[in-house]
Amino acid sequence: MLLTCDGMDADPPSDKCEKATKQLTTLILNVCSGRLMDGCPVDLSVQGCSSGSVGEALDEIAALILGGDCNTANSCAATINEGDGLATGGVMDEGTGRRPEAAGPR
Repeated sequence: MLLTCDGMDADPPSDKCEKATKQLTTLILNVCSGRLMDGCPVDLSVQGCSSGSVGEALDEIAALILGGDCNTANSCAATINEGDGLATGGVMDEGTGRRPEAAGPR
């Protein structure tokens, strides 16, 4: 069983699966806190994930970690956590997987 503290403490920090677990734990906490809804659409195709929503991504990322594809899992989870994989509010740039920056002053 993985405790939240364990999930947030990548040990060793350089281990790719530990990094992926940390990103997944962060994603889970964002959903549980209500900061991110599991039904939010995502586009993670550039990162190698096929999920269409945050909820689907949670399952896919966990399966990738269990299957040993930790680099892909880390990339997909980090992209959502950084807000770049969210497909709401604009079109994703297919080359970078990021939302284009809005032009002009805010």
